[in-house]
Amino acid sequence: LWSADKVGILEMQKGVLKIRRNFADTIYKEAGAMIPVNTGDQIQTGNNSRAIIRYDKDRGETELYSRTFFMIETVGGETDKFRMPVGKIRFKIPAIKKSKRTAKNRLRLRTANALVSVKGSEAVVGSAKGETTMITYSGDITIANIADPENEIPVLENQASKVVKDAPPLPPVEVPEETRNNIVESDT
Repeated sequence: LWSADKVGILEMQKGVLKIRRNFADTIYKEAGAMIPVNTGDQIQTGNNSRAIIRYDKDRGETELYSRTFFMIETVGGETDKFRMPVGKIRFKIPAIKKSKRTAKNRLRLRTANALVSVKGSEAVVGSAKGETTMITYSGDITIANIADPENEIPVLENQASKVVKDAPPLPPVEVPEETRNNIVESDT
């Protein structure tokens, strides 16, 4: 067994989730439960489930939707790193006060086929069946195909982009407010 650092607290909103830690699985079903999360944790939500991870030291939060598999790789350095092979998350990352030229990515999310880089913002990312879709609500976000990580494209506020299989990201498109609101509220 290896020791991992606590990086935040997960709050169960509804449903059921499983946390795999040190090769052991624990199931949680109680709405309102507050569960410490560590680097290395693998979190899986069930049907009709929702949870929010609030990271220590004002590093932001991640909302996990139903049927999501989310892994915490590192939190606390210059860049927080996560994986989400399948599912849907909404992240809110506070901006850091540095010039745009010197600011580093605060978050790096790897899905099955895409890399999402964030400097401080809010977005929803979904990944399933070889596609990753991202909608930016605020801030500075880029998306790239995992096979060509240097070919990042910016996705501006109120825009969406998609990476399909091993193709480059599609050009961003504007997303109407009603659609953006439905995406945040919808479970899939």
